[in-house]
Amino acid sequence: MICGVDEAGRGALVGPLVIAFVCFEKKGLEEISLLVRKDSKQLSPSQRESLFLEIEKKAKHIEIEKILPSRIDKENINTMENGIISDFVSKAKPDHMFVDLFEHDGTRMVNELKEKGAKQVTAEHKADENYCVVACASIIAKVTRDNEIKKLHNELGFFGSGYPADERTIEFVKANYEKIEPYVRKKWSTLAHLGLAKDKKIMQGKL
Repeated sequence: MICGVDEAGRGALVGPLVIAFVCFEKKGLEEISLLVRKDSKQLSPSQRESLFLEIEKKAKHIEIEKILPSRIDKENINTMENGIISDFVSKAKPDHMFVDLFEHDGTRMVNELKEKGAKQVTAEHKADENYCVVACASIIAKVTRDNEIKKLHNELGFFGSGYPADERTIEFVKANYEKIEPYVRKKWSTLAHLGLAKDKKIMQGKL
């Protein structure tokens, strides 16, 4: 069994981090590789949603973790994600595990995941661009997070993508902080970079 992992929302200010694991048998991976040829960020939302359905059909196993901002505020995000990936490998025992590396060096992760039961591990930067199984995980994570953001839009009002580079997100957070506060990463560095102090009433414009 060949598995890949990727996430969506790692650098977001608002909304969850979504980590997706996707596993295929060799034949299923060969079939989906004819359809998935690009990283999810290069696809339109409709293309991702269509491929999401195809991946669901051909994958042997899909597992999704949705991590809320409150948990990210309490833990080191790298340590947390390492733990989630290790737990998955311990259960799945993949023949080959592909990871889109989020640390500087992948040596530690490769060794740890082999100890957890993966026969072979590939942990590389930009693995979502180079390996179909990680591209599939990227699509699953991105579509899942997009759907979670849509639910928040319905509840709170439209605030854009939730990323700090999105001016719509920043303006909404400033104007509606008390309403959106449960879904904001308060200890995330991006919040500090914006000059939005954790203990201030942002909606009143006090910095």
